[in-house]
Amino acid sequence: MEQKTIGSFIAVLRKANGMTQKELAEKLNVSDKAVSRWERDESAPDLTLIPVIADIFGITADELLRGERISTRHTNEAQTAKSDKQLNFLLNSNITKLKIRSIISGGISIIGLIAAIICNSALLRSSLGFFISCIFYVIAGICQACFAVTAYSAINSPEFDSEKISDYKKRIIKITCAVFSLIAIMFTATLPLLLGDVYVGINGDDWLIYALICLAVLAVVSTFGSWIIRLQLIKKNIIKANESEIQKNKLKIKTSVITAAVLAISTFTHFVVYSSVPQSFFAKGTVHTSIEDFKSYIETPKEYNYYNYHVYQEIQTQTMNESVPEYEDIYDTDYEQEWQEILEQNEGIVYDLKGKELFRYSHLNELVTEIHFSESENRLPITTFTYEQLREGQNMKNLFISVPFILLYVIEIISAFLIYRKKINRL
Repeated sequence: MEQKTIGSFIAVLRKANGMTQKELAEKLNVSDKAVSRWERDESAPDLTLIPVIADIFGITADELLRGERISTRHTNEAQTAKSDKQLNFLLNSNITKLKIRSIISGGISIIGLIAAIICNSALLRSSLGFFISCIFYVIAGICQACFAVTAYSAINSPEFDSEKISDYKKRIIKITCAVFSLIAIMFTATLPLLLGDVYVGINGDDWLIYALICLAVLAVVSTFGSWIIRLQLIKKNIIKANESEIQKNKLKIKTSVITAAVLAISTFTHFVVYSSVPQSFFAKGTVHTSIEDFKSYIETPKEYNYYNYHVYQEIQTQTMNESVPEYEDIYDTDYEQEWQEILEQNEGIVYDLKGKELFRYSHLNELVTEIHFSESENRLPITTFTYEQLREGQNMKNLFISVPFILLYVIEIISAFLIYRKKINRL
């Protein structure tokens, strides 16, 4: 028999069986125009219809793809090449359809993120934006799942069990995973919206920082999860892989687990060390060797609290009869009484090691945020720390504690990668 295309072969089979285009179309649940286009080779039937058409005409799907009946057990190379070409065309056509439909799913998820941005920035309703965006993400996920199932069911037949079909399944999984990854990224980027104030929303800079942290966690979890999922799909024979690929995947998972455990131990150690060492350990405070020096320093108000400072200046200059216009209608002009109340409100008591009171002081220097008393009998010397001094101590703390640990993390990750590459080369 002269070799024919799928369309011309369908036309021959239809006429041989005394069937019209309309009758064949009704059996296949398509329009007669679709059948006409097939027979003119303007288009090809969906891959899902190939087994159905073959069953109607009493031939095999392989014969339909080749465009002729197989009269002998062995076919020549030309026939096989033609069959493969027809199959490749149908598989690529389905993949193209899936890609186009996947763009729709991805677009829906992006619209969800845009809706979240509008709700947070324009309406100042960050929580509302999060829940609205989640609706779009769910719709996008459902659409993509339906598209993937449709593409997968097109080759869900034992007659198509081959190497090409395995590659086709992998491409479906790859495209679907890419879309779900995009949806996961969009969802993770909107998670920080839950931290926003009810009637204010969340600041753009804070949103960006929290989103980057969430995305970093997502990247680690998704990468590790994809390896496990792929290994499970291989075990269930949904996708095919040789022994080398299986061993590489297992090695990835094993290396990741060990690396994650080592990083977790390092991180816990980092947290314990960092939280146990105070800022003042690295800060250069002000040392007072006498109680009089300390009380003079701590009881002198600074302009940081203008009212206390103003009352203090009035007492020092002995201008008790003068009043400042900006305060005369608000505060009592009896500055001596005001000063005594300020001293009582800010009073502190220092005890010796046996619990006996040594002296009292009033904490009026609000620039001082920490006071450290020695463990000596008279509690001298006394060290005070201002906010600026503690901030410098914090910088030194980060330099001497956090930086070494960060370098340790980098070394651990690089070492794990080098060990992995060394073992991979042995496989």
